[in-house]
Amino acid sequence: MVGHHRSHEPLFTGAVSKSGLHTFSSYWPDGSRQCHTQGNADVRLADRLAAAFRGWEQAAEALDQSRESEEVQAVGMRCREALLAFVRSVSNPDMVPAGEDKPQVSNFVRWSELLAEKIAQGPKNERIRGYLKALAKESWQLVSWLTHATNATRHDGMIALDATHTILEAFGAALIRYERQPPERCERCGSLQVTPLYRPELQSDGAICQSCGWEKLPNEEPDAPAANSDP
Repeated sequence: MVGHHRSHEPLFTGAVSKSGLHTFSSYWPDGSRQCHTQGNADVRLADRLAAAFRGWEQAAEALDQSRESEEVQAVGMRCREALLAFVRSVSNPDMVPAGEDKPQVSNFVRWSELLAEKIAQGPKNERIRGYLKALAKESWQLVSWLTHATNATRHDGMIALDATHTILEAFGAALIRYERQPPERCERCGSLQVTPLYRPELQSDGAICQSCGWEKLPNEEPDAPAANSDP
């Protein structure tokens, strides 16, 4: 059941990127869900992860319709399928270290470890890499538990659903940073308020500073740093 307006706050909220849109799902204390949508200019990642996010949305719809524990258990299964769809869409055999056998397609934990090592490389990303690995392992164990939890409640399903979404968003953000390498600071004013900018007409990436308006176009040489006005 899709939730209607309540006078009190929702239990928790989540978001899902789907076909270039962000769909925000608010859960009310009675377990109902309310959705809101806003646009997203760069649909490339959404296209690649369409199957995973579609699986997440199907899990959310199944939770909305659940009335018994068996139906909540099925939500766990749909979450598992969404996570497997995710690793299938972003992993490749080149991620497997030399001398190691290629993990089975169903080995989500190992594939997520290999993906984290690829997209969050180096000492600088040690904490991010560790977080992604721990998040993936614990969330996979959670949704797997739910599929066998004979006394599962809708709140259990909500937590599993939220954990699944968090994996898609966290790994998605790390994947964007790895693949597109956006500048972390404005090359003109040094601000951190730099937003990646996709130019669909050029099929390439740039960036724009929300502080000074500086824009880096695809294949453009970096601007020289701002001159120091101090004597």
